[in-house]
Order: sequence, then structure tokens, then C-alpha cells
Amino acid sequence: MHMQTVARPRLRDDIATELTRLIAKGELPAVERLKEVELAKKLGVSRTPLREALLVLERDGLVISEVNKGFRVADLSETRVRELFPVIAALEAEALREGGEATRALGPELLALTSELRKLARSPKASKAKLHELDRRFHDTVSSACPNAMLLDMLQRLRLQAQRFDGGTARGLANPEWTVREHDAIARAIHAGKLERAAELTREHRRVGIEIVIGWLREQRGAAR
Repeated sequence: MHMQTVARPRLRDDIATELTRLIAKGELPAVERLKEVELAKKLGVSRTPLREALLVLERDGLVISEVNKGFRVADLSETRVRELFPVIAALEAEALREGGEATRALGPELLALTSELRKLARSPKASKAKLHELDRRFHDTVSSACPNAMLLDMLQRLRLQAQRFDGGTARGLANPEWTVREHDAIARAIHAGKLERAAELTREHRRVGIEIVIGWLREQRGAAR
């Protein structure tokens, strides 16, 4: 990864973002201790800012430090799902509210994304990775008109953490047709300028999503026994 010379806090945050992306993609598995020397070399940075970034991820619950063993990626857990997804839902709801009329103007684009997802979900040759991509694009677009840069930065980082629960590209969307219906309802509410209704639907969408993800986690644990 190429990084420009920046002030240390920015470098630390850049490394933390890249590590989060690698964890979300499953490239840093939870079963092994992180090899800091190799990881620093891979990222093209020194160990000092890498360790600072790992401390940031420990605060965020993505890695765990163990005495005399260094860091390892935290296991996926139901607790993490129940903590993470409601925060994402609250931020998404607030972001679309703060966008106001600019959010309403996104209605046609959101309806088009929903239509695209509907067609893909009904195709027997649908790419699971593409399904996830469209799902993420929809949620990114919903909040894109928000003028609050701090809120959007926090939301982006939490969404990246949530990608760990996608199950890579193996699971696909657990219930594509349900996702399409939920997205359609949110898009129509935004298109009609009913932003409070859209915010409620967004929260409910994430709430049901929690149970879907937890169901997947339990299936994974059962299969591993």
C-alpha cells in the first residue's frame, strides 16, 4: 500500500482504515497472531505507527491484545453485531435527515439501484459479490447528501467493520428478496420527501438485519463442530 508522508495522526488513521479493510475482506484471519514485522512490510510503514493503528482497532473491538503474544483479530460475535448495527442504523437515519432536500433528490437514483438489485436477485446466475456491492451502494447513497463530515466519516468506518459479517462473498445476501422490499420502501419514502418515515424504515431494516446476521453466525458455529 502506497502512502504519502503525512502527520502521524493521519498516518495512524490511514493504517487503521487499511487494516479494517483487510479484516473485513477476511485477509487477516482471527485464528492467528498478527505478525507485525510482516504486516508493516506489507503496508510499507514502520512498526510504530502500525502499533498505534492496532491500538485504535483494539479500542474499536476489531483486534485483541494478549500479554506476550501481541495482537490478533477478534472473533466474530453476536455481541459485536448487537452493538455495531444499531449504531450504524442511528447514524444512517440521522444522515438522511440532515441531508434534507438533497436527500430527497436522491430518490430516483435509489429507486434505480433497487430495480437493479431486484433484477440481480432474481437471476440464477447472480454474483453474490455483486449483490453485496449493490446493497452497500444503496446504503452509501442514502447518506451521501449529509453535510456532516464527521458523521459520514464515523459511518464509513463502522460500515467497513460491518462488512466482516458479510461472510466474504460466500454467503451472499441472506434474503435478497427481503432486502429488495426493504430498500424499495426506503427509496419510495425518500422520493416522496417523507424523511422521518425513511429514517424509521432504515432503523427497522438494520434491526431485522441483526437477527439475520446472528442466524448466519450460529449456522457457521454449528457447521464448525
